[in-house]
Amino acid sequence: MTSSLRRPLITGLMLATMVLSQDCGRRVVFTDRGASSNYYNCSGHVDGDMWKYLAWYNGTTTVTLTGGPASECPDTTWQPLKNSFLIGGMTVPGNPSLDRRVYDNNTFYFEIPSKDNDNITVSFQSSSDEWYDEPQGWQINATKKGDGYDLAGTWIGTLPDNNELDFPGVPGDDCWDGGPYYLGMKGYDNMKWVLAGHVSPTAAEISIVETNVDRDGGVWHIYTNFTGKAGPKGPKLVTTGDAPTTDAKA
Repeated sequence: MTSSLRRPLITGLMLATMVLSQDCGRRVVFTDRGASSNYYNCSGHVDGDMWKYLAWYNGTTTVTLTGGPASECPDTTWQPLKNSFLIGGMTVPGNPSLDRRVYDNNTFYFEIPSKDNDNITVSFQSSSDEWYDEPQGWQINATKKGDGYDLAGTWIGTLPDNNELDFPGVPGDDCWDGGPYYLGMKGYDNMKWVLAGHVSPTAAEISIVETNVDRDGGVWHIYTNFTGKAGPKGPKLVTTGDAPTTDAKA
C-alpha cells in the first residue's frame, strides 16, 4: 500500500470512549473517512459468563507486515506475544440462559483475548453481546479434519468492536504507519480480513490475514499467526459433532 493511501489513515485515526447515560457507553473510531461507533452495555454478558466453559490454548502470536517495494518497506515481524486462543460451542448443556444463538448465527465461538507487549496489541472475537449495534463481526465455519477441525472465516462487520491490531510503524516513505487498526473502521472496506486454521483437543494453529490492494496495484498483508497447546486444566475440546464444542467442565 503506497503512502498516499496509508498515511491519511494514521493521521486521522484515534480512539475515543465516552459514557452515555442511556446505553452506558460508546466506542468511537475516527479516521480521515469519517467516524464509526458501536454502543456497548455494562451489564452482564453471555460471552463473559461462558468464558469458563471454553477450551483454552496457550501459546504465542506473531504479527508480520508485507507489501510495497522491498527497498523501501522490508517485511517486518514483531516480537512474539504470549497469549491465548479460546474456542467453544454456542450453548452450555443444562444452562438455557447461556446461549449465543440469539445474537450470533455461527456454529461455534472463538476469541483471542486482548493482550499486548512492547510492540503489538492483539484482540479478536467472533461475537459479543457486549455490543448493541453489531454483536457479530465474523462469519466462521468448521470442517471436521483429522484429529479436529479446519476453521475458516471472513470478517463481515462494519463497526468497531473488540477486534483490534496495534503495532509500531515501519520507517520509510512508502511503508507502514502504526496502528491501531479496528476491523470495523469506517471507509476502509478495502482491508479484507480472513481466518484459517486447525484446532484439535491438544493444539491450535490460527492465522488471521488482512489483504488490501492500493491504488497503484500494490498488494499489502498483515499476518497474525497464533500457535498454542491446550491448557492442562479446564474444559477440553470435543470433536464428535459437526462443529467445535467443549465438555463444559469448568
